[in-house]
Amino acid sequence: MPRRIARYKPRIWVYVHEVDAPASPVLAIDKNLQAIQCTRSSLARSKDGDLSMLRNMPLDILYEIFSHLHPLDVLHLSRSSRGLRDILMSPSSLSVWQTALSNIEGLPSCPTDLTEPQFASLAFDRHCHFCLARNVRDVFWSCRVRSCKKCVHKYFISEYTLRRMLPEVLDIHRCEAIFPYIVYPKPGRNRPGQILYHLPMAEAYIRDLEEVVLSLPDEALSAWSKQKSLEQLQRLQHARLCQSWSTRWGYRRPEEFNVTIVVALLALLMFLWRDTVLQF
Repeated sequence: MPRRIARYKPRIWVYVHEVDAPASPVLAIDKNLQAIQCTRSSLARSKDGDLSMLRNMPLDILYEIFSHLHPLDVLHLSRSSRGLRDILMSPSSLSVWQTALSNIEGLPSCPTDLTEPQFASLAFDRHCHFCLARNVRDVFWSCRVRSCKKCVHKYFISEYTLRRMLPEVLDIHRCEAIFPYIVYPKPGRNRPGQILYHLPMAEAYIRDLEEVVLSLPDEALSAWSKQKSLEQLQRLQHARLCQSWSTRWGYRRPEEFNVTIVVALLALLMFLWRDTVLQF
Protein backbone atom coordinates (compact mmCIF):
# COMPACT_ATOMS: atom_id res chain seq x y z
CA MET A 1 0.00 0.00 0.00
CA PRO A 2 1.45 3.39 -0.94
CA ARG A 3 2.35 5.64 1.91
CA ARG A 4 -0.10 8.43 2.58
CA ILE A 5 1.37 11.91 2.63
CA ALA A 6 -0.22 14.36 5.03
CA ARG A 7 -1.34 17.60 3.47
CA TYR A 8 0.42 20.71 4.63
CA LYS A 9 -1.86 23.32 6.14
CA PRO A 10 -0.54 26.79 5.50
CA ARG A 11 -0.39 29.05 8.52
CA ILE A 12 -0.68 32.79 8.81
CA TRP A 13 1.42 34.44 11.48
CA VAL A 14 0.37 37.73 12.97
CA TYR A 15 2.84 39.11 15.48
CA VAL A 16 1.40 40.79 18.55
CA HIS A 17 3.48 42.18 21.38
CA GLU A 18 2.80 41.23 24.98
CA VAL A 19 0.23 38.53 24.25
CA ASP A 20 -0.54 36.17 27.12
CA ALA A 21 -3.64 34.02 26.73
CA PRO A 22 -4.47 30.29 26.83
CA ALA A 23 -4.15 28.35 23.59
CA SER A 24 -7.19 26.99 21.76
CA PRO A 25 -7.93 24.94 18.58
CA VAL A 26 -8.54 28.17 16.70
CA LEU A 27 -5.93 30.48 18.24
CA ALA A 28 -2.61 29.24 19.61
CA ILE A 29 -0.11 31.48 21.37
CA ASP A 30 3.57 30.84 20.74
CA LYS A 31 5.33 32.47 23.69
CA ASN A 32 8.73 32.32 22.03
CA LEU A 33 7.62 34.23 18.95
CA GLN A 34 4.84 36.12 20.73
CA ALA A 35 2.52 35.51 17.81
CA ILE A 36 -1.00 34.47 17.09
CA GLN A 37 -1.05 31.40 14.88
CA CYS A 38 -4.13 31.19 12.75
CA THR A 39 -4.60 27.94 10.84
CA ARG A 40 -6.73 27.61 7.78
CA SER A 41 -9.57 26.27 9.93
CA SER A 42 -9.82 29.64 11.68
CA LEU A 43 -10.44 31.33 8.35
CA ALA A 44 -12.69 28.59 7.00
CA ARG A 45 -15.47 29.72 4.77
CA SER A 46 -19.06 28.65 5.03
CA LYS A 47 -20.99 27.10 2.14
CA ASP A 48 -22.09 30.46 0.79
CA GLY A 49 -18.49 31.73 0.76
CA ASP A 50 -18.77 34.04 3.79
CA LEU A 51 -16.24 34.27 6.59
CA SER A 52 -18.17 32.56 9.38
CA MET A 53 -16.54 34.41 12.27
CA LEU A 54 -17.78 37.77 10.93
CA ARG A 55 -21.35 36.77 11.76
CA ASN A 56 -20.50 36.71 15.44
CA MET A 57 -18.70 40.03 15.69
CA PRO A 58 -20.32 43.40 16.37
CA LEU A 59 -20.59 45.56 13.29
CA ASP A 60 -19.30 48.56 15.19
CA ILE A 61 -15.92 46.88 15.65
CA LEU A 62 -15.74 45.82 12.01
CA TYR A 63 -16.70 49.32 10.86
CA GLU A 64 -14.02 50.84 13.06
CA ILE A 65 -11.35 48.56 11.56
CA PHE A 66 -12.48 48.97 7.95
CA SER A 67 -12.62 52.75 8.26
CA HIS A 68 -8.84 52.83 8.80
CA LEU A 69 -8.16 51.09 5.50
CA HIS A 70 -7.46 52.65 2.15
CA PRO A 71 -10.64 53.08 0.04
CA LEU A 72 -9.24 50.65 -2.53
CA ASP A 73 -8.78 48.04 0.20
CA VAL A 74 -12.39 48.54 1.29
CA LEU A 75 -13.46 48.07 -2.33
CA HIS A 76 -11.55 44.82 -2.61
CA LEU A 77 -12.98 43.61 0.68
CA SER A 78 -16.51 44.27 -0.55
CA ARG A 79 -15.77 42.11 -3.60
CA SER A 80 -14.07 39.26 -1.76
CA SER A 81 -17.19 37.47 -0.46
CA ARG A 82 -20.93 37.76 -0.33
CA GLY A 83 -20.96 38.35 3.41
CA LEU A 84 -18.49 41.22 3.26
CA ARG A 85 -20.36 42.73 0.33
CA ASP A 86 -23.62 42.66 2.29
CA ILE A 87 -21.88 44.34 5.22
CA LEU A 88 -20.01 47.03 3.30
CA MET A 89 -22.82 47.83 0.86
CA SER A 90 -25.48 48.27 3.51
CA PRO A 91 -26.66 51.81 4.35
CA SER A 92 -25.27 51.46 7.88
CA SER A 93 -21.71 51.17 6.50
CA LEU A 94 -21.77 54.65 4.95
CA SER A 95 -19.49 55.98 7.68
CA VAL A 96 -16.83 53.40 6.72
CA TRP A 97 -16.61 54.75 3.18
CA GLN A 98 -16.76 58.37 4.26
CA THR A 99 -13.97 57.92 6.81
CA ALA A 100 -11.80 55.90 4.42
CA LEU A 101 -12.17 58.57 1.72
CA SER A 102 -11.47 61.39 4.18
CA ASN A 103 -8.18 59.73 5.13
CA ILE A 104 -6.81 60.38 1.62
CA GLU A 105 -4.85 63.61 1.54
CA GLY A 106 -6.28 66.24 -0.79
CA LEU A 107 -9.07 64.06 -2.19
CA PRO A 108 -12.20 66.14 -2.99
CA SER A 109 -15.45 65.18 -1.32
CA CYS A 110 -17.76 62.66 -2.94
CA PRO A 111 -20.00 64.35 -5.56
CA THR A 112 -23.75 64.24 -5.14
CA ASP A 113 -24.30 62.22 -8.31
CA LEU A 114 -22.15 59.31 -7.08
CA THR A 115 -22.23 57.05 -4.06
CA GLU A 116 -19.12 56.68 -1.92
CA PRO A 117 -18.27 53.19 -3.31
CA GLN A 118 -18.71 54.51 -6.87
CA PHE A 119 -16.44 57.46 -6.16
CA ALA A 120 -13.82 55.19 -4.57
CA SER A 121 -13.92 52.95 -7.63
CA LEU A 122 -13.57 55.93 -9.96
CA ALA A 123 -10.63 57.39 -8.06
CA PHE A 124 -8.63 54.27 -7.16
CA ASP A 125 -9.72 51.29 -9.22
CA ARG A 126 -7.66 50.45 -12.31
CA HIS A 127 -10.33 48.76 -14.45
CA CYS A 128 -12.10 50.17 -17.48
CA HIS A 129 -15.73 50.81 -16.58
CA PHE A 130 -16.89 49.46 -19.93
CA CYS A 131 -14.78 46.40 -20.82
CA LEU A 132 -13.07 45.80 -17.42
CA ALA A 133 -9.61 46.01 -18.98
CA ARG A 134 -6.86 46.26 -16.37
CA ASN A 135 -4.26 48.94 -15.67
CA VAL A 136 -6.36 51.78 -17.08
CA ARG A 137 -5.09 55.17 -15.94
CA ASP A 138 -7.28 57.55 -17.94
CA VAL A 139 -10.01 58.93 -15.67
CA PHE A 140 -12.57 61.25 -17.23
CA TRP A 141 -13.78 62.99 -14.10
CA SER A 142 -16.41 65.13 -15.82
CA CYS A 143 -18.14 61.99 -17.13
CA ARG A 144 -17.50 59.91 -13.98
CA VAL A 145 -15.87 57.07 -15.91
CA ARG A 146 -12.51 55.39 -16.32
CA SER A 147 -11.99 54.19 -19.87
CA CYS A 148 -9.38 52.50 -21.99
CA LYS A 149 -8.45 53.89 -25.41
CA LYS A 150 -10.50 51.27 -27.22
CA CYS A 151 -13.69 52.13 -25.35
CA VAL A 152 -13.16 55.88 -25.80
CA HIS A 153 -13.76 55.45 -29.53
CA LYS A 154 -16.77 53.25 -28.80
CA TYR A 155 -18.59 55.12 -26.04
CA PHE A 156 -17.77 58.75 -26.87
CA ILE A 157 -19.16 60.59 -29.88
CA SER A 158 -18.48 63.84 -31.73
CA GLU A 159 -20.75 66.88 -31.60
CA TYR A 160 -21.87 66.17 -35.16
CA THR A 161 -23.11 62.70 -34.17
CA LEU A 162 -24.76 64.11 -31.04
CA ARG A 163 -26.71 66.75 -32.95
CA ARG A 164 -28.01 64.12 -35.33
CA MET A 165 -29.42 62.24 -32.32
CA LEU A 166 -31.30 65.27 -30.94
CA PRO A 167 -35.00 65.80 -31.74
CA GLU A 168 -35.50 68.01 -34.77
CA VAL A 169 -37.62 70.54 -32.85
CA LEU A 170 -34.72 71.34 -30.51
CA ASP A 171 -31.98 73.84 -31.23
CA ILE A 172 -29.27 73.69 -28.56
CA HIS A 173 -26.62 76.32 -29.23
CA ARG A 174 -23.87 74.97 -26.96
CA CYS A 175 -24.01 71.24 -26.37
CA GLU A 176 -21.01 71.36 -24.03
CA ALA A 177 -23.02 73.51 -21.61
CA ILE A 178 -25.47 70.64 -21.04
CA PHE A 179 -24.04 67.29 -22.13
CA PRO A 180 -21.07 65.73 -20.27
CA TYR A 181 -17.97 65.71 -22.46
CA ILE A 182 -14.23 65.13 -22.50
CA VAL A 183 -11.35 66.60 -24.49
CA TYR A 184 -9.53 63.70 -26.10
CA PRO A 185 -6.68 63.24 -26.58
CA LYS A 186 -5.31 65.58 -23.95
CA PRO A 187 -4.33 68.90 -25.52
CA GLY A 188 -0.65 69.45 -26.26
CA ARG A 189 1.50 71.93 -28.10
CA ASN A 190 0.68 70.59 -31.55
CA ARG A 191 -2.46 68.68 -30.57
CA PRO A 192 -5.53 70.70 -29.59
CA GLY A 193 -7.75 67.72 -28.75
CA GLN A 194 -11.37 67.09 -29.71
CA ILE A 195 -14.57 67.48 -27.70
CA LEU A 196 -16.27 64.10 -27.35
CA TYR A 197 -19.57 63.47 -25.60
CA HIS A 198 -20.31 60.54 -23.31
CA LEU A 199 -22.72 58.37 -25.31
CA PRO A 200 -24.56 56.59 -22.43
CA MET A 201 -25.29 59.88 -20.64
CA ALA A 202 -26.21 61.59 -23.92
CA GLU A 203 -28.74 58.85 -24.65
CA ALA A 204 -30.22 59.25 -21.15
CA TYR A 205 -30.48 63.02 -21.64
CA ILE A 206 -32.17 62.59 -25.02
CA ARG A 207 -34.77 60.24 -23.51
CA ASP A 208 -35.55 62.93 -20.94
CA LEU A 209 -35.76 65.53 -23.70
CA GLU A 210 -38.28 63.50 -25.65
CA GLU A 211 -40.54 63.32 -22.59
CA VAL A 212 -40.10 67.04 -21.97
CA VAL A 213 -41.03 67.93 -25.55
CA LEU A 214 -44.20 65.85 -25.32
CA SER A 215 -45.34 67.60 -22.14
CA LEU A 216 -44.83 71.37 -22.21
CA PRO A 217 -42.33 72.31 -24.92
CA ASP A 218 -41.58 75.85 -23.78
CA GLU A 219 -41.71 75.93 -19.98
CA ALA A 220 -40.51 72.38 -19.36
CA LEU A 221 -37.66 72.63 -21.84
CA SER A 222 -36.43 75.88 -20.31
CA ALA A 223 -36.49 74.41 -16.79
CA TRP A 224 -34.78 71.24 -18.00
CA SER A 225 -32.01 73.20 -19.73
CA LYS A 226 -31.33 75.32 -16.64
CA GLN A 227 -31.20 72.26 -14.40
CA LYS A 228 -28.82 70.36 -16.67
CA SER A 229 -26.63 73.43 -17.16
CA LEU A 230 -26.31 73.80 -13.39
CA GLU A 231 -25.47 70.11 -13.01
CA GLN A 232 -22.88 70.40 -15.76
CA LEU A 233 -21.27 73.41 -14.11
CA GLN A 234 -21.03 71.62 -10.76
CA ARG A 235 -19.67 68.51 -12.45
CA LEU A 236 -16.96 70.45 -14.27
CA GLN A 237 -15.92 72.28 -11.11
CA HIS A 238 -15.62 69.03 -9.20
CA ALA A 239 -13.77 67.42 -12.13
CA ARG A 240 -11.13 70.16 -12.03
CA LEU A 241 -10.57 69.52 -8.32
CA CYS A 242 -10.25 65.80 -8.91
CA GLN A 243 -7.85 66.29 -11.79
CA SER A 244 -5.69 68.56 -9.65
CA TRP A 245 -5.68 65.97 -6.85
CA SER A 246 -4.84 63.16 -9.28
CA THR A 247 -1.88 65.12 -10.64
CA ARG A 248 -0.45 65.94 -7.21
CA TRP A 249 -1.43 63.01 -4.99
CA GLY A 250 -2.87 60.26 -7.15
CA TYR A 251 0.46 58.48 -7.62
CA ARG A 252 0.45 57.57 -3.90
CA ARG A 253 -2.43 55.13 -4.19
CA PRO A 254 -1.53 51.44 -3.73
CA GLU A 255 -1.11 49.27 -6.80
CA GLU A 256 -2.37 46.06 -5.19
CA PHE A 257 -4.60 45.02 -2.34
CA ASN A 258 -2.64 44.84 0.91
CA VAL A 259 -4.34 41.92 2.61
CA THR A 260 -1.82 41.73 5.46
CA ILE A 261 -3.48 44.53 7.42
CA VAL A 262 -6.92 42.96 7.13
CA VAL A 263 -5.68 39.50 8.13
CA ALA A 264 -3.88 40.96 11.13
CA LEU A 265 -6.94 42.87 12.29
CA LEU A 266 -9.26 39.90 11.78
CA ALA A 267 -6.86 37.64 13.67
CA LEU A 268 -6.82 40.10 16.54
CA LEU A 269 -10.61 40.19 16.51
CA MET A 270 -10.79 36.40 16.58
CA PHE A 271 -8.46 36.41 19.57
CA LEU A 272 -10.60 38.92 21.43
CA TRP A 273 -13.79 37.05 20.54
CA ARG A 274 -12.35 33.54 20.83
CA ASP A 275 -14.95 32.38 23.37
CA THR A 276 -17.82 33.33 21.08
CA VAL A 277 -16.17 31.89 17.96
CA LEU A 278 -15.43 28.54 19.59
CA GLN A 279 -19.10 28.04 20.39
CA PHE A 280 -19.87 27.64 16.70
